[in-house]
Amino acid sequence: MNMLAAFDETIEMARARGMPLVNDSSHESEGLSLSHLIDMRRRLENDDFSEAKLGRWLGWAQGVVVAKGYGTLDEMKQINLRNSN
Repeated sequence: MNMLAAFDETIEMARARGMPLVNDSSHESEGLSLSHLIDMRRRLENDDFSEAKLGRWLGWAQGVVVAKGYGTLDEMKQINLRNSN
């Protein structure tokens, strides 16, 4: 699976649906912003991650998008299917 492409598509969906770049100032929601997902994606490019860690990070990012209401579980499954080998 091309997890980087799936990550890109997940971010683009969240951006297109209005996920805010930054959240309010509360510490609990700090990692639940679009800017945090974009930063995670940037780190995936620059660091040497195992496939397992890539999968965990993709799953976390997709979970955030779903939990915040900018996508559905079915849409995440479709993204993953489109980017499978």
